[in-house]
Amino acid sequence: MMRRAAKPALALVVGCRVCGVTRPGMLALSAGDMVCRPCAARLGAFIRKANGDWLAELWSTQRAPSLPRYEGPVPAGEVVFDDPEEVRPEHLQAHHDLAAAYVAMGLAIDALRVASVALEEWVGHDWAQTVFNWMFDKRHARPDALARLVSALRIS
Repeated sequence: MMRRAAKPALALVVGCRVCGVTRPGMLALSAGDMVCRPCAARLGAFIRKANGDWLAELWSTQRAPSLPRYEGPVPAGEVVFDDPEEVRPEHLQAHHDLAAAYVAMGLAIDALRVASVALEEWVGHDWAQTVFNWMFDKRHARPDALARLVSALRIS
């Protein structure tokens, strides 16, 4: 009687998808991909500056899901901006509201750029995780969006 050879166990990749290092406070996607804080900041900066046509290859511009409700610190009093360029990284509510407005107008790439500030400036783990999940939501991100971003980031 011949015995079958045991199948090799699948290797579980633990660590950042970009640099391979495991650090506290990693961002995780449901697919198992993880990104560390420094690399999330690099991805956020890259997304913010990337060519819109290239980003449109990774994200559907037609069916972006609405951005989850912002539940972070809210500034005291009303903050009014005449120009989106005036919104500084620490104005988290304003970034959220601007990104949500872009989604509502069908401007998914502009929404991605504005929301990427949450990764670039690391505005707190919970909000960065929410934005990361939204960015790579399978309803509008290509399945290989993160992999293509990582490849582009490595050669830039």
